[in-house]
Amino acid sequence: MDGTFAFALAVAVVVVVAVVVAVAVAVAVAVVVAVVVAVAVVVAVAVAVVVAVVVAVVVAVAVVVVVVVVVAVGVAVAVVVVVAVAVVVAVAVGVLAVWQRQGSALGSVPPVRAGIAPPRRRGVTLPARWRGMTDPKAPPQFLLPHHKLIAYQVAVELLHAVRAAHVRDAKLRDEAVRAAKSVCMNCAEGAGRITRADKARAFAIARGEAVEAVAAVEIAAHMGDAPVEAATRCVAIGHRLVGLLTRLAR
Repeated sequence: MDGTFAFALAVAVVVVVAVVVAVAVAVAVAVVVAVVVAVAVVVAVAVAVVVAVVVAVVVAVAVVVVVVVVVAVGVAVAVVVVVAVAVVVAVAVGVLAVWQRQGSALGSVPPVRAGIAPPRRRGVTLPARWRGMTDPKAPPQFLLPHHKLIAYQVAVELLHAVRAAHVRDAKLRDEAVRAAKSVCMNCAEGAGRITRADKARAFAIARGEAVEAVAAVEIAAHMGDAPVEAATRCVAIGHRLVGLLTRLAR
């Protein structure tokens, strides 16, 4: 009986130990599995986060590249537009400057044209040396040479401008009006002369008188005896008239 009991007890102890070992192994396996699963989940989450970050970075870089390209295209277009406008303005200014110089010399700048009466030789009217120097649309009742001379028309305009200046200084006013009248008369004389030498002399005198008339009004304006606007108008007309007479006096 004792031997049997001892054997049974030993068997029971072995069974208990086996059960305990099995339970421990099962627990260990479960822990290992749980750790592996947790690690896998963590790795998966980390990979997902990294992928999301990479995608976000790629999208951000793409957006930046697109913005840079759009800005570069906009800047290029703006530069092209500015250069085109600058070229157009430069060409327009150059053309206007040439036009004004030609108009000042030839009397072809509107609204007032400048010119020279056709020179005469042996009683026969010759073609004008420069086109646009006389007014081809002068009414037929204007039969005298100076009526066709556009420089004479500008001289009359200067005379009116000098009178309209209302210079308060009596001496300057008399000088300005006298010189403006002399311009008109010498222009008419030059138009009525026959030889080029006589014409040139008369137009040269008219040129000097024009400068004197304008200067008198200018001086009056500097002294406060005439409006600045009136002096400015006289200077503008005088500039045009001097350009015309300079060409005519040659």
